[in-house]
Order: sequence, then C-alpha cells, then structure tokens
Amino acid sequence: MSGSGGYEYSYADQERSRRAALRGELAALDARCTAVRAVLRRLGAGREAPREVGAPSADAGSGELQALVDRARALVEEAERKAIELQTDRLLSRVASRGDERRTRRRAPGRAAGGTADRAGAMFVDADPDHARRSALERAEQVLAREGGRCDPEHLDRIDEVLAEIRAARTAEAARLGLARLESEVIASVKARADRAEAAVTHARLSARTDDLPAEQRRVLRAQLDAAHRSGDRAAVAAVGARIEEAVAAHEAEQVPQRVAAAATAALKAIGCDVGDEFTAVLAHDGQAVAALGTAWSEAYGTDRYWLLVRHDQKSRRISTAVVRNPDAPADAAADVEAQRMFCARRDEVRAGLGAADVTVQGEAWIAPGQPVPNAPTGPVRRAKPASGKQTERRRRTNTVAEPRARERELPS
Repeated sequence: MSGSGGYEYSYADQERSRRAALRGELAALDARCTAVRAVLRRLGAGREAPREVGAPSADAGSGELQALVDRARALVEEAERKAIELQTDRLLSRVASRGDERRTRRRAPGRAAGGTADRAGAMFVDADPDHARRSALERAEQVLAREGGRCDPEHLDRIDEVLAEIRAARTAEAARLGLARLESEVIASVKARADRAEAAVTHARLSARTDDLPAEQRRVLRAQLDAAHRSGDRAAVAAVGARIEEAVAAHEAEQVPQRVAAAATAALKAIGCDVGDEFTAVLAHDGQAVAALGTAWSEAYGTDRYWLLVRHDQKSRRISTAVVRNPDAPADAAADVEAQRMFCARRDEVRAGLGAADVTVQGEAWIAPGQPVPNAPTGPVRRAKPASGKQTERRRRTNTVAEPRARERELPS
C-alpha cells in the first residue's frame, strides 16, 4: 500500500447510454404514432387517433424516459391494433355481397398472402364462371382478412378496383386473373407500407442520435439526413447514418477526460481531500493537478504540509496519485510514511467512488509506503483554487512555466 500508484480503468457512461437508447426508442415510437394517426384519419376515425408522444425534458433521466417510452408504446400499439381492425373491416366490406354467403371477418390461419397454399387454393376445378367468381371472392376475402390491415392505405382504391374486376368477371379465367392480381397488389402494398415505416423509424432514430452533438454539427447532419430520407435512397441514408455514428463517437471521446476528471474529483472529495473549485477543469485540461489532503492530514501534520498529485493519462487510461510535500515544509521521513499510509487506507473508497461514476477500475499498481515523499512540482502541475477558506501565499501560486524534466523524473509514475 502506498500513496504512490494508480488505477487502470475503462469508462462507459451507462446512464448516458441508457438515456440515448431510450430517446431513440421514443423517437421511433413518435414516428409510428404519426403514421398510425394518418391511417386512422384516412379511415374516417380521426377521433381514434392517438395524441402525440410527449417530448421529454432536456435533462430527463433514464427512469423518466423509460416511463415515457412505456406509455407511448402502449398508446401506439393500441392505435395500431385499432387501425388494422378498421382497415380490415373496410376492405372486407368492399367484397361483393353474395346472397347468403358468409364473409369471413377474422384473419384466417395459413400462410401470408401470395404463398404456395394460397395459390393452390385459388385453383378452380371447372370453368363455370359463377363458381369461379365465387371461389375467387372467397379466396380474396381470406387474403384481405389476413393481410388487409397491413396494406398501405394509399393502395386501398386499387384493391377496390381489383375486387370490382373479380365481381364483374364473366369467365373463369378472368376470375382467376383477378385473384392473382389482388394477391400481387396486397403483397406489394404490405411491403410498401413496411418499407416506409422502417424508413421513418430509421430517420427518427438517427435524428435522435444527434441530440448531444454541438449545435452546428447537429444542424448540418440533420439536414443531410433529412435530404437522404426524402430521396428514398437507402444507401444515402446509411452513409449519413455512418457519419452520424462517427460524429457521436468522436464527441463522446472528447467528453471522456472531463467526465473521468469529474469522477476523480468526486471520489477524492468523498475521502476528505480539498479538491478546490477548479480541480476538475485543471485535471481535464492539463492531465494533472494538485489537491490538498484535507482536514485529517492538516490536523496530523499541520496546515498545507502534504498535497496529492493526481495525473490522468488519457491514452493509456490510467489515473495515478502520489502524496507530495509542500516545497516550503521540512522533510520528515516518519511523517512522510504516515501520510502515505493515511491516503492508502482510503484507496478502496476512491476505487468505489470512481466505479459509482462509471469509471471501472481494471487494475491497480502501488508502491509500498516508505519511499521518500517528493516535493510538489513547481512546473505545469497547477493547484486548483481551494473551494473555501483563506488562501495562503503558497496556495495562490499557480505556475505555468515548463516543468524541468528532472523534476518529472523525480515523481512516481
């Protein structure tokens, strides 16, 4: 154990990741809500249309976002079920009335429209026009009961036209051709609607991914995304999506030093270190900063005798610490060892504090107490301004000149 050593870490902001995922899900649900609202209005059921998905506040946490997602999902799924039911009934009502023949309003079991079973069922055993027409209409009814609710509302008029052709068929061949055309129209319509829904959800999710980017970068990428989405070119959307993911990854990487520095600040403050108002900014910017060891050490060894040098190697993802002595304080080997031991006794608390802020310690390396405590560096390692209390002349010193290499070698690494 020693006050000299460090933590190798990995960083992943779990809460931020959860928030980003939930905002993307909320955006996707909003896109689905917009689509189903349009369907219901087209079907003359505007009163059944769901209200818009609520927009979360900018600082909403994952708990609040999850609640919004759950409510929105229930709302949208219920509206989608209603739209399917209404559209299915609307299409079935267009099938010609055939005397006392019953119309199937529930989805029949079997394969999707256009499958082998459906095509085989459409075969007619004789060339009687009336029988062929009835058989075609029965099969059309089954197809629409199963797939009609998922058709594109823009295609309903075309489906009506095909049904009219079947009803008017004067030969068995005309009835068979009408049924084949109906199956083809339904397959194409279902696919068109699914493709449009997928494109809208993709657009919404990617747009939400830009939420945390700087304003100008967000504006440019969203404009590119909107243009690609309007073009209907999937490759163009994918290309913009890749640029968005790259931008998000780069932005996140830029934030890591500040977030890790903030985590170190909180962990040291929790064990009584006087990290000062500027400690986080200094550590994030310079990669190293000095803090006072706090009240416990001051009472044991006098005010401002020992400080803590903290270094953050961003490339190797390592936070190192070393107990250092105020250059104006006299050397005392016994006091040096005890100061190291006092800091070392809180080492596990520092690790736990880092972990609580998503800085996960992967490994540690420490030098046993007893090594001479070096003087605090006089170069670019800056002491943050104390959070409170009267500043001494020593505490006001902030050096910005280059630290001599010899001094750097003198400190533990």
